[in-house]
Amino acid sequence: MVNVLLVLVGVILVPQCVTDLTRALRAVCPDLPLPDPRIVDSGFGSTVVDTGDGIIVRIGRTAGAARGHAVEAAVLPILAPMLPVAVPVPVCFCPPGPTLQFGAIGYRRLPGQPCRLATATEATSRDLGAFLAALHRAEPRELPAMPGPDQVWRHWHDLRRDTEAALSDRMTASENRRLSLWWDRFLADRRMRHYRPAVRHGDLWYGNLLLCPGGTISAVLDWEDVAIADPAQDLALARYLGPGLTQVMLDVYRSQGGVCDRAVQHRIDRHWELRELTGIPLAMAAGDEDELRQCVAKLRAGPILG
Repeated sequence: MVNVLLVLVGVILVPQCVTDLTRALRAVCPDLPLPDPRIVDSGFGSTVVDTGDGIIVRIGRTAGAARGHAVEAAVLPILAPMLPVAVPVPVCFCPPGPTLQFGAIGYRRLPGQPCRLATATEATSRDLGAFLAALHRAEPRELPAMPGPDQVWRHWHDLRRDTEAALSDRMTASENRRLSLWWDRFLADRRMRHYRPAVRHGDLWYGNLLLCPGGTISAVLDWEDVAIADPAQDLALARYLGPGLTQVMLDVYRSQGGVCDRAVQHRIDRHWELRELTGIPLAMAAGDEDELRQCVAKLRAGPILG
């Protein structure tokens, strides 16, 4: 039944109206239970639909999202038992096709509330440290193929090209020069390519955590960017929790076998600087001028230009 759902959702490539979505689903499959279908999010990569039947469906909006969904469908069922908290194991996967341009993927709804800075606690940081230690010691050879270090490094080159094109007329000449110099240093830094590759989540900011009361982590979401790459990137994004909670996370990470020496810390610093650049091409692809303005403002206030 769920596989049918994913094919049917394809009749609306970017569903924005719950009424249209419900009508399309019921017209083609009247027996499909839809007690309370609703669009719960529309991000850069996917539109997220809660069917009201315990299934969350992410409908791809870009080719990159489609590639990420395919990796999730292959990797997460095998990776999930290795981790100390729940992850969204796909129950169905619809690859791109004529009715669903960028495919879709569905999971059972996981318990917990989205993490916010106001709800994160020391328990959140401790669980995150333990989670990252377990993720980074997972043996890549036991998992299906996923993007590797060379692909990730090419992505950084592509990100430079795309961000410079997007920002050329949105920032001052001085800002663009400073950004270009930062990219020169980042891409020429040999230390950024010398690390022990690990399974890396790739977008592990607090918004992708679900919490129980008290702040313990119940689930880690949004695995589109999972790859064999630099674990320092996951450690860098944990800084969104603030210095105190980040230190708690790192202490637990080290105590459970994670490595965070001076070389790792150097890469954490560079990935932290990089973070505000990653949303710019996504906002451009989505044609979201408001989001793009926010990205530029964050970049100006961030560690590269601020």
